[in-house]
Amino acid sequence: MTQLTDVAAATRRREPSDVPQQRIGVLDVARGIAILGTLATNIWIFTDPGGIIGYLQRPLPSLTGGLEQTVQTITRQLANGKFLGMLTLMFGIGLELQRRSARRRGRPWPGRYPWRASLLFLDGLLHYLLVVEFDILMGYAVTGAVVAVVLSSPRSQRIWLWTAASLHMLLLSALTVALRLWGTAGDPSKADAVTLYTDGSWLEQVGQRLEWFPLYRAAAVVILPLSVATFLVGGKLMQPGCLSSAGGRCDAE
Repeated sequence: MTQLTDVAAATRRREPSDVPQQRIGVLDVARGIAILGTLATNIWIFTDPGGIIGYLQRPLPSLTGGLEQTVQTITRQLANGKFLGMLTLMFGIGLELQRRSARRRGRPWPGRYPWRASLLFLDGLLHYLLVVEFDILMGYAVTGAVVAVVLSSPRSQRIWLWTAASLHMLLLSALTVALRLWGTAGDPSKADAVTLYTDGSWLEQVGQRLEWFPLYRAAAVVILPLSVATFLVGGKLMQPGCLSSAGGRCDAE
């Protein structure tokens, strides 16, 4: 009888963090698909001799038509925007998993997460300067820092989600109208930007990224509302029934 009492007392004292959590296998598969799909999107930029500027100016620079252009057009249409959005959802799901883990362990939230976001921002900054202009990690770091706070309140999540989604639609509409009315003004420096990747050095590329920092980073600012909304949607996918193998009704709104 005494032994049974001791076992019961030990069970009551057991911390929530000691309880093993079942791994959600579908998330591992989804992450892999999102990463490979993002590579399928970016591979065209990596192989363009003019870099990102050349890719934007000449979407299919080396093709003159026929089957090759048709295949490339279809594959780009299938990949562009889809898997990057999926990857953004994965970031939101991961953030919600971290919040739940902190709650199980009795730790405050967001706690030390802002430091993790700061490291991600630094990683993105180095990636931008040393590797490629259109880095997404800096944007994810800022988005994560914002959403980490919002996740603490279900009511705030709904408000932020719909506000961010509406703001994104307004920004996108305004940009569409502006481009329709005024078009893209000719910039003589664009030609230099394209030849930089064929004739220039790596240090010259780094120098251009420093010089054009506001222009190159403007895209990350414009998509920030969409990223916030997508992170929050990812967090809501962790509601009961959405990703559970046991099935059931998904309660995410």
